[in-house]
Amino acid sequence: MNIYLKKLELHGFKSFPEKTIVQFHRGITAVIGPNGCGKSNLVDALLWVLGEQRIKNLRGENNEDLIFTGSASKKPLGMTEVGAYFANHDSETYIARRFFRSGEGKYILNEKFCRNKDVQDTLFDLGIGERNYFIFEQGSVEKMINLKPSERRILIEEAAGIAQYLERKKETAGKLIIAQQNLDSLELVLQEKSNRLRELKNQVHFARRYREIKNSRNDLLKALLQKKYQAFRGDFDLQGGKIVEFMNGESALVKEIGDFDHGLLELEGKRWNLDQSLKSNQQFIFDHNNKLLEGSKEVEKTQQRQEFIKQKMAELEQFIAESEAEIKEIEKQEKALAAELDGFDRELAGQSGSDRELAQALETIRKASAARNIEDGHLKKAMFNLQVEISRN
Repeated sequence: MNIYLKKLELHGFKSFPEKTIVQFHRGITAVIGPNGCGKSNLVDALLWVLGEQRIKNLRGENNEDLIFTGSASKKPLGMTEVGAYFANHDSETYIARRFFRSGEGKYILNEKFCRNKDVQDTLFDLGIGERNYFIFEQGSVEKMINLKPSERRILIEEAAGIAQYLERKKETAGKLIIAQQNLDSLELVLQEKSNRLRELKNQVHFARRYREIKNSRNDLLKALLQKKYQAFRGDFDLQGGKIVEFMNGESALVKEIGDFDHGLLELEGKRWNLDQSLKSNQQFIFDHNNKLLEGSKEVEKTQQRQEFIKQKMAELEQFIAESEAEIKEIEKQEKALAAELDGFDRELAGQSGSDRELAQALETIRKASAARNIEDGHLKKAMFNLQVEISRN
């Protein structure tokens, strides 16, 4: 056999947390170590990468048992991957299997993702079947000796290289059974479709009959509508002429209405101008009335003032007359007093050492005369001021 396992790569598989590469050569390769160092894990890794689905054969309960669970110095990993390199003459085949703790698993064949069936077909092509006759564990030789004839036959067929074809024959037979079942189902479907086709033919017959009746009905309806159309066409033409006349009359009315609206707009403009002029005149009249009212009030005030001045002048004239009379009387009295004074002066000159009473009487008369003169000056000044005020008004 020219095919042999060249290299095995383990990463996170059971007791191999770090990436571990085990090189194999032609002939015999021995792995030596104490119990518990992981020698059996190499065999489990090889079985697992070649497609083993029974986890109990790999000394585990579930797929998560294949992932490194951690130790005192290292944390548990989230995935495991095992890759195997098979050498065949000058070519090399790489098969790998990967599993994540989340439950997702993948197969890799020559750096491409594939199915488990693709891996098994490749193993058959390489001469390595899905059976594990080439792995001899403790007690395997005794087990091979005690195999049943049917189990020995399977072993011989795998060794002879015909197990691949038998497996393919088995798959082909299964596919033929499935194809026969599909054919039976297809016959049932065809029978059902034939019944359905018969129903559809009847429906087509009724549809055609319905279409013929419908076409006949449409033809009769078209003829009736054509007759009604011709009758209505004459009425339409007659009414159309009347409508044209009405439209012409309407156009004339619209024109008249337009002219009337135009004249109405002009009148409205004139009315607006008259309103503006009226408003201006009313404002002017209002202002003029205000001025007249103010002038009448001023005239009334002037008249009242003139009446007051006339009354005052009358009083002044009466007062002047009385004052003139008093002045004349005073002048007479002054002349009399002056004559008396002269008489007294003469008497005083003739009589020396006149008594004191005559001197006091003389002084009293002089003061009364001075007071009369002052009062007369005031009266003259008041008359002058009154005459000036009257001349101003």
